[in-house]
Amino acid sequence: MFKLIIKNKEQNNLNLYHEKIKNRIKNKIKNGKKVNVLFFVIHSSVWQYEMLYQRYYFDNIFDPTIVVIPYVMYDKKVMINDMNQTYQYFKNKKYNVVKTYDEKNDRFLDVKKVLQPDIIFFTNPHKITKDEYYIFNYYKEFLTCYVPYGIMTANLQDSQYNQSFHNLVWKNFYETSIHKEIAQKYADNKGENVVVTGYPKCDVFLNISYKPLNVWKNTGQNLKKIIWATKGIFSFSYVPLQIITYISLFVFFISLIAILYQISIRLLFPNTTPKGLTTVLVSILFIGSIQLLGISILGEYIGKIFEEVKQRPKYIVKSIIMSKKGNKIF
Repeated sequence: MFKLIIKNKEQNNLNLYHEKIKNRIKNKIKNGKKVNVLFFVIHSSVWQYEMLYQRYYFDNIFDPTIVVIPYVMYDKKVMINDMNQTYQYFKNKKYNVVKTYDEKNDRFLDVKKVLQPDIIFFTNPHKITKDEYYIFNYYKEFLTCYVPYGIMTANLQDSQYNQSFHNLVWKNFYETSIHKEIAQKYADNKGENVVVTGYPKCDVFLNISYKPLNVWKNTGQNLKKIIWATKGIFSFSYVPLQIITYISLFVFFISLIAILYQISIRLLFPNTTPKGLTTVLVSILFIGSIQLLGISILGEYIGKIFEEVKQRPKYIVKSIIMSKKGNKIF
């Protein structure tokens, strides 16, 4: 797991490294030079820095670059294929992107020498890339940052909060205060480098000019309302089943009345009623009403099953009254 115990002395050294780097960046800005910001990306699927990249890109102080680094858990063919796919993804978005592997010369890019970074953002904390692109090669010389590639809910504290990566990186930008508390509990550095910033995928909603893609085939607002209304009704209620039950009972009684009426007409006025009509009407009304009633009864049972599978509590405690002895009385 590449876990490294960060002792107090080593933590102080990290703070000294960071202060030295920050002063260097400040001097660079004072001298009118751009700050080089690199985003180390293995797979485009874990890309969380869209809005941040845009902010850096349109800021005259920073020069952001996406760096596609290798995934080395499989063979070379898989590595090249993954890198090409990731590279093409950002190239299609017209981003400033470089690939660290040169297929023609079969060699890897020296990031420190060629790109000269000041700030590095990682997209993955795990040791699944080459050593020269992992945290150990950068934390003493550059400001290193990490945003989790998803909201971590699994009970894997060491893997998600206490690898060497999490302890050595300059800043971990976590989603909620809950995640910070987990880091404070399980990380060797007690989460000193954690900053709560929210989930980055939601940043786009802070942009007032953002217009979501229209995924509807029909743009009619009324049709949308009807579609969502049906989803809301059938997902949270079995009232439609009850309505069918009431309708079936109503039709059943109407059919009985119609049957009695037809029989009476046939008996009282045999010459005015066409032959066979009474039998047909009685059969259709009676059999149809019985079928509808049977379906409605079946629907009632389905509705009960629907309620049970939700596993909702039998009751909800509104308030708890405490006695003088401290016993709870509901």
